[in-house]
Amino acid sequence: MLMIIFSADNVDHNLHTLDSNDTFHGMGIIATVTPGITFKEPVPRIDTTPEQIIKSGKIEIKFLKLPAEMHPFNLKELRRMNNNDRTKTLETLLKISWPLHSPRVSWSGFMQTVQEGPYPGESSIHFLTMIDLNPSDISCIFSTLSFICKKANRLQVTPSITFDQPL
Repeated sequence: MLMIIFSADNVDHNLHTLDSNDTFHGMGIIATVTPGITFKEPVPRIDTTPEQIIKSGKIEIKFLKLPAEMHPFNLKELRRMNNNDRTKTLETLLKISWPLHSPRVSWSGFMQTVQEGPYPGESSIHFLTMIDLNPSDISCIFSTLSFICKKANRLQVTPSITFDQPL
């Protein structure tokens, strides 16, 4: 089963580090794919222009217009989930197991001992297009969500995204 989680966060690129002139501040997006995808075919060398690269990696900017007057709305109370998270005590278990045996495994080795089910495989990370808008701007967030939904639909996966808050 293919799992893709998109992550978006503000990105800064300082061309002139000392004076901060020409600083790019926008929204960067990556996709984490599990199991990972590797490309065995070499990427062919072709002549491209900057305009072609810009055109191929463009995200449609969707400007979100909020209504002038917001109508009041009520939120339903969330029902309490009886989620027994067995992983929340693993850190404590790792620490108290220290004097019980030697040598002690590292965190990744410990996780392998408590993991149940088949190993999903190593993940791969793919850099996606950046959006040249202020990441806190509601239209930038809306454009990011629209892009992720369109990409997930094309890949036939459920869209899942994390943002580093606050934007």
